[in-house]
Amino acid sequence: GFGSADTTAIETALRREDVGPDVADVSYLAFDPSTYLGRGTAPAVFGFANAVDTTLPVLSGRRARTAGEAVLGSETAATLHLGIGDRLTARSDTFGEVPIEIVGIAVLPSAGAFVAERTGLGTGAFILTDLQPGGLAAFVGLTLADGVDPKAFVAKVGDFSAWDTLGPPIIHASPVRPPKIVNVSDIRSAPLILGGVLVICLALGLSLSIATSVRDRRRDLAILRVLGFNDRDLRSSVRWQAATIIVCGLVVGLPLGAVAGRWAWRHFARQLGVAPTGHVPIAWLCAYVAVTVALALAATIPPARTASRSTVTDVLRAS
Repeated sequence: GFGSADTTAIETALRREDVGPDVADVSYLAFDPSTYLGRGTAPAVFGFANAVDTTLPVLSGRRARTAGEAVLGSETAATLHLGIGDRLTARSDTFGEVPIEIVGIAVLPSAGAFVAERTGLGTGAFILTDLQPGGLAAFVGLTLADGVDPKAFVAKVGDFSAWDTLGPPIIHASPVRPPKIVNVSDIRSAPLILGGVLVICLALGLSLSIATSVRDRRRDLAILRVLGFNDRDLRSSVRWQAATIIVCGLVVGLPLGAVAGRWAWRHFARQLGVAPTGHVPIAWLCAYVAVTVALALAATIPPARTASRSTVTDVLRAS
């Protein structure tokens, strides 16, 4: 991240017979922790002439394709009051003045020099230039050929010490997760735990509700027995009551829950600066319905037994 990449040594290493066929594309990038963009500053990643194929997850607009085009993180765009179609001059101590046009809002990588403001998710800018890397390149992005394992490729190259004039560079053979994503991942089990607690509360609440209903309807159940209901019929009436409650709840709750969940996720994702895409997991919904119905039926067992023991004598005695 200090502009110390040795492009000559890198090209020499990538021309090796055992390495070259594994590389589909090479991109040189640089970093500026404080680039002036209109009303304020933001960290920026600069792509050199050979970085036109660099792709980032785009939230709106499109990716930068030619020199002079840029994409911003959502937070930076909102803070600096910039949007797609705006034209301005990016001013950098390293790259000077670079006229740019903002063509998209994208998710940026968590990258930058040590002890400096870094790009990440919704923060920063990616700017394409027509400059040559020379002594400015700080990052080297390798796109490997199909089927090439990144870790195996790193092991094949072996010694990377010549790639950076300041010493052995940091190598990432797998995606680097930004701190925000790591923090969110640490609490991803919380919704599942909360959901499990709510399901248990649902079963207990339903059981208590049915039990109270059976107790209040003892006279009605006794009349049904007089009319010919046996123990099995009385238990079935309790199950049908529970099934009606559950079905009504599912018919209303599932659509509302899906809509509310998508809205909450989109709001949360925008705050993170990531793509607010989401989908409704049909398999999980089916499993949820099955578990809910099973718990509902299990919750009716004690009240159903109580209902089957209702007799006219008991009701008259209670009266």
